[in-house]
Amino acid sequence: LTLLDDLDAAKQSFEKCIARSPAATYCLKMLADLASRRGDCAAAERWSQRYLAVDATSAEPFFLLGRAALAQGRPHQSVVESLERGTKLLPAGAAVVQARMNAFNLAILE
Repeated sequence: LTLLDDLDAAKQSFEKCIARSPAATYCLKMLADLASRRGDCAAAERWSQRYLAVDATSAEPFFLLGRAALAQGRPHQSVVESLERGTKLLPAGAAVVQARMNAFNLAILE
């Protein structure tokens, strides 16, 4: 549904998923992504926080939180901290690449 840009139907589907399985990280991630795509940064942040509460060992919720913080105009340092926390959870090789991507993306957005 997200590929078809039916964001309302996709949101309903993933909300049903969370109702059935509150710890379904894929559904939490998708709800954060959908909220972000809809421009609802506060909801993206809430879904990302729920994802983090379920799985603090995954890098993804930190990246989602960094993106939400940036979109909401939060201080640059809070965005960087979220991205760095996520990057530290990646395997060494992937962390190097992600750190470069973070720096590149932040430089473009400044």
